[in-house]
Amino acid sequence: MRYLYQNHWTETISSGHGLEVASDPVKPGWILHVHSCYLHLPESKSGDVATIFLEHGAQRHVLRSRARDNAKQGMSAVLPFHVGEHQRVVGHAPGADIGNTITLGLCGSMMKLKAWKKGKV
Repeated sequence: MRYLYQNHWTETISSGHGLEVASDPVKPGWILHVHSCYLHLPESKSGDVATIFLEHGAQRHVLRSRARDNAKQGMSAVLPFHVGEHQRVVGHAPGADIGNTITLGLCGSMMKLKAWKKGKV
């Protein structure tokens, strides 16, 4: 059985902030199939770089990274992807200034890992 999943996380940059926003980790026994992932950076400037990572422990796998074009306020992951148990999605905005907000939004479906491994979803 699949459960529809949608959530967003917002961080306001303050002094000493890591310049990133992270999703909640996927609970043990589940897998998240992300259909849409958007990193919203409304105060970013042209040329500011944004990166979306898949994080598992100390490892970070880049899903997408690019500099901002004129008239754009963020970036999407281009393709759907899976987030395994204990993993999370992280949006990083190294050009963000104090007071800026960064938001990460995910939409997808949550599935039981056991059923997914058997191909029953």
